[in-house]
Amino acid sequence: MITSTEIDLKEIASWCHDAADFLSRYLDPDLAAMRKEIISRHAGKKKAMLEIASDLAEGIYSLSDEDRNEAQKMLKDKYGFGYEYFQQGKLRVIESILKSGKVGSMSQYEKALDFLSDTTNDQDMLVSLSKIVAAYEEKLIKKQGKK
Repeated sequence: MITSTEIDLKEIASWCHDAADFLSRYLDPDLAAMRKEIISRHAGKKKAMLEIASDLAEGIYSLSDEDRNEAQKMLKDKYGFGYEYFQQGKLRVIESILKSGKVGSMSQYEKALDFLSDTTNDQDMLVSLSKIVAAYEEKLIKKQGKK
C-alpha cells in the first residue's frame, strides 16, 4: 500500500486535476472551471489538497459502476493509486473513533458527522458512531456551560 509520505503534493495536485477533469463531464462547465481553479490555488497546501482529493474521491465513488471503474483505472494506471486511497483516510479515522470509543478532536468530530450523514454506510457502525458522537456533543455542551 502507498503511504502519504510516498506521495508528494505535486502528485496529489496532478491527481486532483485529472480526477476533476474526469468528473467535469458531469458538471456545469463553470463549476468544473471553478473546481480546477480551487485545485490550482491550493496546490502546495497539504491539508487543503488532501481535503480536495477526498472530495473528488467521494464524487468518483458516487458514479455508476462503469464510470467509477473507468476513473479508477485511469487514475491507477497514471498514479498507482485511485479514489479509494483518499477514502481510506476517512475510514481509518472512523475506525479509530470506534476502537477508542471516543471522539478526540473537532476534526474527528467533523469526519464522524460526515460519515453519519451517509446512510449507505454500515448500520451497526452508524449506530455505534452515533452514540460516541452524542457523548462528545454532551461533553462540548458541558464545556460551554462552564464558560
